[in-house]
This record gives sequence, structure tokens and C-alpha cells, in this order.
Amino acid sequence: MTAPTREDIKFFLTKNSKDIPFDFFPNESFRLLMGEKVLKNNSLTKRITGLEKGEMRTIDSFFLIDYLEEKIYKNIYSNYKLAPIDKDFETLLKEALLLGRTYFPKEMEDLALSSFCLFKNNELISSTTPRFPFQVFFSDKAKNYIAPYNTPLKKDSRYFLLDNIISASYSHKFNFLCLKEDIWNNDQNWEQRPSLKVKWKGQSVSFEIERVLATTFVLSHLEKIRTKALKESFLNREEESLVNSELSELQNFIKKSVHWLKNEKHWQKNRSWS
Repeated sequence: MTAPTREDIKFFLTKNSKDIPFDFFPNESFRLLMGEKVLKNNSLTKRITGLEKGEMRTIDSFFLIDYLEEKIYKNIYSNYKLAPIDKDFETLLKEALLLGRTYFPKEMEDLALSSFCLFKNNELISSTTPRFPFQVFFSDKAKNYIAPYNTPLKKDSRYFLLDNIISASYSHKFNFLCLKEDIWNNDQNWEQRPSLKVKWKGQSVSFEIERVLATTFVLSHLEKIRTKALKESFLNREEESLVNSELSELQNFIKKSVHWLKNEKHWQKNRSWS
């Protein structure tokens, strides 16, 4: 069994979200999209992964994927190998989800995730793809880094893991919007698409236009989350310092990318929505 194609996913979204408007999924409509029927029947997750009973566990209404055939994800994550989710990660995940429900109930209610996978390769921190809707792939680094991933935290953090969970959710929401609304112009010359130099993981790298837009969308939501987290009392001193630092880097990214997107002639000409 292979992962579903773009058209498979678009078909699913069209059939299940025809009443969802272009406003980033309001609560009631988004619950209809991913809601109880999909989760309880395991239908979407089983369709994507081909998993049988016993190869996944549940935690707080989410699935923990302990086994996934390599042929299903290797064409996307070619350098990674799936690892069973160990007890330490599961415990921290429970704490992160509880923290989210306590301080960020709206974001958790609208969470565009149903399952978690863990990779052994620590080059990756967290990742989503439209080929696996509602699923997030983590490494152990998700407990110690938050975007733009410049500086690691010495100790594991439930908030840092939560930040990555919410980030993954917004990544999927952006993916859904692209698929459902046909944001990208089919006539665009992707070989000549522009790129922007940004600071990411402590280095200067080039992001192509679609990644700039997706990252700006996600970071704009995370800015609100982190601003609220800093006003609450659950962060320790080291967490607070790093959240402040990464929030500043995040704001610099948004400022630079928004300015570039507004003035990028190629983007203004070729986008298919306004």
C-alpha cells in the first residue's frame, strides 16, 4: 500500500469539508472535518497507513503509531526510520496535551492532528506533509527546540513539545487550504520561482516562495501562542528565556517575509488568489 496522492486527499477534503469556508476552519466546521467519526473508526489513519489493530495505541483521543511499513513513507522521508514511541516521550506528550488543554483550549479543540509518529533520525524536529493528513512526524528534538530552531533547551520541555504540536497543526491547515482552494497557480513556472534568504536552524538558507508563505502562516499563529505563554506562569526561567529569544527571531522572519511577499513581482503576478 502507498500513501494517498494529492488527488486522493483533495477528494477526501471535498467530500468531507464542502461546508468549510476560507477562514481557517471555524470550530464547528473543523470538528466535522476531522471529528469523532473519523477518529473512532480509525478510517482515515488506516487508509493512509494500512495499519492493523495493535500497530497503533491511543492517548488522549490521539493515535500513537508504533509501526509503519517503510515503503509507505520512504518516498517522502527517505533518510528516516520510524521508532516506537517510548514511555518517556509518551509521558511528556501527555503533559504537553494537558498543558495545551489548560492554557490554549481553542487551539487544542481545532487541532488538525489525529496521530503521532517518532523518527530515530534527529536531523528532523517535526514534519507534516499533505500525503499524510492529520499526522505529525517527530524526533526527540521536538522536546528541546522550537521554530526557527536556533538554540536548544538543555532539559526536555512539555511546552516545547506542545509548541511543535500546534505548529504541525497549522502546517496541516495550510496544506488543506492549498489543496481545497487551489492557492497555487497551475501555470506558474516552478523552475523559476523566487526564493528568500532567511535565518533557520541558526543558518542562512534559501526558502522558495511556497515555503516562505507556509512558514509565515504557521509562525504568525505561533507568535500569538508564545506571547500568551510568556504571560502565564508555567514556563521555567530557561524556557522563558529561550521562548523570548525564538519569539524575537520568529517576528524578524515574519517581518522580512511579509515585506518580501508584498513586493515580490513574480508572486504578485502568478498567485491564483488575492
